[in-house]
Amino acid sequence: MSFWSDVSADAWVQVFSTVLGAFIGTLLAGVISVWLYTKEQRDRMKVETKGFKRNFILYYTPRIKAALQLAKEVDLRDNDFSKNERRYYALNEVINEAKRYYLRELEPLTLIERHELFEDIYMNLVNIQTFSRYTTNEANYTLYAEIMGIDKIMTQSIERIEARMKEITEEVHND
Repeated sequence: MSFWSDVSADAWVQVFSTVLGAFIGTLLAGVISVWLYTKEQRDRMKVETKGFKRNFILYYTPRIKAALQLAKEVDLRDNDFSKNERRYYALNEVINEAKRYYLRELEPLTLIERHELFEDIYMNLVNIQTFSRYTTNEANYTLYAEIMGIDKIMTQSIERIEARMKEITEEVHND
């Protein structure tokens, strides 16, 4: 006789019911822990989204609007390069503040789906900042204006930022 044939039927039932009970208990604990984790993530996301929304509406949007307004005032055909230099430094200051504010306050709270939009805004701010510099020096401006198409780059960057800000604003208000 072998060992397996000596095991009684009630022992087999007890073994299988113990294994089945352990499996069901583990499955139930796993389902509950996943449910609690997702609930905690949703609650955390609500808090973060609320902070992002407030910072975006109250602080970031006005900074970007101010930067765009200054960028629109940079007259690429104005030959008063000292006036353009004053405009450039004001624009540079506003853009630097908007970039710093984004990196410090908004980026940590930005949903991953929106990072691409903000990266596009950031890169177009850099374009405006870089190319508006050429309007401050007559020698540089006349040399680069036609070759690089500064006015076209500035206009496209402003339009691109406005479009991206509109997209983000609509998404934020829909949250």
